[in-house]
Amino acid sequence: MSSMNVVTLVGNMGKDPKIFDGTIKVAKFSIATNEFVKKEKKTEWHSIVAFGKTAEIIEAYAKKGSKIGILGRLSNGSYEKDGQTVYYTEVIANNVQLLSPKSASDGNKFESDQIPF
Repeated sequence: MSSMNVVTLVGNMGKDPKIFDGTIKVAKFSIATNEFVKKEKKTEWHSIVAFGKTAEIIEAYAKKGSKIGILGRLSNGSYEKDGQTVYYTEVIANNVQLLSPKSASDGNKFESDQIPF
């Protein structure tokens, strides 16, 4: 039996994306998703990483507050900081859908069904 590592999220970007230029462009950002349990809102934050063309689209069109859909996979890692091991989980975005409505004031140049990829 094969296994699956698939994540689907729809939420709002918490900050403008951080862009790293190198051999391949990388975009790092977080999105918030909300769940209502017994009329109480619970917000979860998710760290997202996008590479290549997907990162270029994020850089060009997404910003703090943008509603965004992510299809990707979970990735876990660790690093050493001050002698302690720090563990992290992030979502590697394979596909991104920008869902914010078209608005002349925010510089968004397209609606969700017009994403150039």
